[in-house]
Amino acid sequence: MIKLKLGELRSNSFKTSLTKLTSSDKLDVKTSYNVMRLAGLLEKRLAQSQKEWIELLAKYVEKDGFQWKLNEEKSDFEYLPGVDKDAAKKAVEEYLAQEIEIDRLKIKLSSLDGVGLSPADLSVLEAIICMEEEV
Repeated sequence: MIKLKLGELRSNSFKTSLTKLTSSDKLDVKTSYNVMRLAGLLEKRLAQSQKEWIELLAKYVEKDGFQWKLNEEKSDFEYLPGVDKDAAKKAVEEYLAQEIEIDRLKIKLSSLDGVGLSPADLSVLEAIICMEEEV
């Protein structure tokens, strides 16, 4: 069973590192199959998360066409009039902190030899990777 937070799943670094993994031709067949199935489940959950994210932001954040408006410093959202910014930020933080479970086995670290993942990639993908004794 794989557990990770929605914030991890939604992060660009997770998506980038997962793409490196799914694009590798250095995996054995069994690991390739597991990675493909896992990536499919993660993509499905990410699509669901995107819908939830849009619904959440629509409650609090102004839109400019198809984009969520950012403040002048580009450091935060531009909130709808009357919205309690602290409550909105808390709702976003709570959403991103939600733990999800994916019903798949983790990928054995030893099966990733030669794939070319950096230490940063391994760190980002830690939730889906295990040592042999953890299986």
